[in-house]
Amino acid sequence: MLKILGPSDLDELLQLYTHLHRNDETLDPGTAQDRWGEILGMPGHTVFGVRLDDELIGSCILQTVPNLTRGGRPYAVMENVVVRADHRARGVGTAMVRSALSEAWKAGCYKVMLLTGTDNRHTRHFYEHAGFDGTAKRGYVAKP
Repeated sequence: MLKILGPSDLDELLQLYTHLHRNDETLDPGTAQDRWGEILGMPGHTVFGVRLDDELIGSCILQTVPNLTRGGRPYAVMENVVVRADHRARGVGTAMVRSALSEAWKAGCYKVMLLTGTDNRHTRHFYEHAGFDGTAKRGYVAKP
């Protein structure tokens, strides 16, 4: 079910991201290609995708970060979790997130962090059902 995305998946991924942030600014093709190359070349950075009938319907990013605490065990950050709107509430997202978490545990991560900007109870329930505890810590975000 879960596949690691590669160079040829960029256009489909950008289309999928319209289901994540509908009003997001569009990247010009050259910038998008440059960023995609940076992402794919970054150690510990994995972009997962879920395909159904050869169509990309879900994706998430897992960034594994080396660490000097917790016995040197890494931690991970999960970001850009998205499932196409017409495939939501069918278990696709939960299975995708759980599979990505499994990859983090195989890599020896002692924790995986995720932030969401929504207070929607359905979103909270989704992440809790997929294995995250929304009460364990408080998140802080700084923006320019």
